[in-house]
Amino acid sequence: LVAKTTRVCSYDRAGLGVSDRRKPPAPVPAAKVVEELHSLLAGAGISPPYVLGGWSLGGFFNRLYTKRYPAEVVGLVGVDGTPIGLPGEPSWLNPQGFPPIDLVGGPGLPDSYYLAAAGAELAAAPDLGSRPLVLLTHGRDDGLPADFEALWLKWQKQVALLSTSSMLVR
Repeated sequence: LVAKTTRVCSYDRAGLGVSDRRKPPAPVPAAKVVEELHSLLAGAGISPPYVLGGWSLGGFFNRLYTKRYPAEVVGLVGVDGTPIGLPGEPSWLNPQGFPPIDLVGGPGLPDSYYLAAAGAELAAAPDLGSRPLVLLTHGRDDGLPADFEALWLKWQKQVALLSTSSMLVR
């Protein structure tokens, strides 16, 4: 329906979906993913403003894109977005009782990223201002432990608080 009133583009990160594999296949910093998307949009002649949408890690990358290019992004939509980079919250990158995590994925996998530096960058300046933010999160039990489901919902609510114009739909 959105495509009837505006231009819609779909994007797969390198090595995912129909995108070419990264050569060589190796983990990259999250910032590189943002730079690749920025270059891709410019190279394709797709001018801002953008409403960015993303699922899972895509929600995290879109928040990082917005931090780096705030004048280009007028709104965000996240679907069960990974809540890395929340201020003051022990994140997935520093789980209680475990050593800090930086690498998600691993060498040779197409979907591998170093996330700690970007997570710290977002946590240091997380505010999205009044930029519209719509978050969609699952409402049914996802088969995960009840305490994790409660924590997930808490994190989604914290992400929603990053904008003064947000909506969380469960």
